Formats: sequence, C-alpha cells, structure tokens
Amino acid sequence: MSNCFGVFHPVEHAILSDWLGVERPDFATAIDIWEEVESDDDAPRQDCIRLRPQSFGPQEEVVANAVARLVLQWTQMRLPQWVALSTKGELILGRAYEKPAPRSVRLAPQFLLEINWATGWMGMMWPEAYHVTYLPYYHRLVVTCSRDSDDGGYADNALGHFEADCPLIAGCRDIIVEKWRKAKQNEQPHWSDFLREGSVWQEDAYRWAEMVWPAEPKTVDTDHEDEPEAADVGCDLWSWLPRH
Repeated sequence: MSNCFGVFHPVEHAILSDWLGVERPDFATAIDIWEEVESDDDAPRQDCIRLRPQSFGPQEEVVANAVARLVLQWTQMRLPQWVALSTKGELILGRAYEKPAPRSVRLAPQFLLEINWATGWMGMMWPEAYHVTYLPYYHRLVVTCSRDSDDGGYADNALGHFEADCPLIAGCRDIIVEKWRKAKQNEQPHWSDFLREGSVWQEDAYRWAEMVWPAEPKTVDTDHEDEPEAADVGCDLWSWLPRH
C-alpha cells in the first residue's frame, strides 16, 4: 500500500482499518479512535472525521457511521433531508451538515437507488438512499445507506464492503439485500415505493426485494356456478385462468 496522508487523516486510517478488519498502517497503530476530542463550534472545519458515540446502540454502528460520513462528506447536499419550519419560522433540518476537511483527493460516491420504506401521517415519508464509494489505499468499495434524519439512530451508516475487482452491481446487491433481510427479521415489511433510480435500475431493485419478501402466489376462485367446466368448452383446464 502507498501512503495516502493526503486522502485520509491518520485517525481516519485507524477508523477505516478497524471497520474493514485489516491491519492498521504503522503510523496509525497507536491511535485510540475512542478518545474524546473537545469540539470547537467556532472552528471553520474539522481536521478529520471522528467518532460520534451515542448513548444507545452497539459500538460497531458508531464506527460504521464515521465511515459513512467520511465517504459521503462531498455529497451531503444530495442526501435525503427532512425539513420543517418551527412556529417561529426557523428552518429545522433532520440531518446536520459537516464542512469537509481540506484534502488532496476527494472521494466520489456513486448513487445507486433510493426507496421509501413507508408513508405516514401527513404524507411523511421514510426515504433511504444507497451509495457506493471507492476507497483508495484500501482498494475496497463501501456501500452506505442514508436517511433524512437521525431520529432512529444515525442518519448515515456504512453497510459493508467488497473488493474492487468484484462486479460492482453484484457486490452492492449482496450487501443491500443482506441489510433488507435484517430489516425483515425485525418485522419490517417490503418498502412501499421506489423513489429514484441510479446505477441500480428500478426493476432490479424489485427483484432484489423479492429475494427478501417473496411475492405471495395469487389465488383464483373457481367456485362460480356460471363459469363453464373445462370439458364443456373443449379446452385445457388452465387455459382460462389468469396469466401470472
């Protein structure tokens, strides 16, 4: 591996290595990624992406969120965003924006697809967008999901990764389908709407969903007295049934 200080800060190298499950570079071995760093709200920008622990949820989600914020920081304005106005006319945002640290190379997330899990009261939607981003130095592709707020946890999470020589769509499919399978295990029904098409086409997304939520077979009521018997009309028994 070549040195990539211009792309990733040593702290970010430590976070990425731990999440990917690979050995850290020598210059990042002694870094404690869980060390608390005092934040300065007046600072124009952060020196790097750091962990943002929550009071709930497993530790792996903390690291996965940091990875997602790292790879998505240059596409924040295109991610799902919940917006409302307060009674005082102030703008309320569901997700916060971070000013990216200066870098010699910017990562380029590739938009895959966006779905809506459900539509609730007053037409409120629950969108989720998926991206894939190439990680230089590590030669991996990272798949992320992004929601319009952090009400249910983190707004962004890294779902998984695969080798750069793996077919792009196949690698993304396996990770996204696994994410949906976990959602189904928590009794999450099939998402309600397909919102936007990127590198993954709409029909492919529905095929992926059928791997998780198989379509129920259609039933046909044949107990009507006014329908002719197959033998009476001289046709095959199934010829008059609806085509699937």
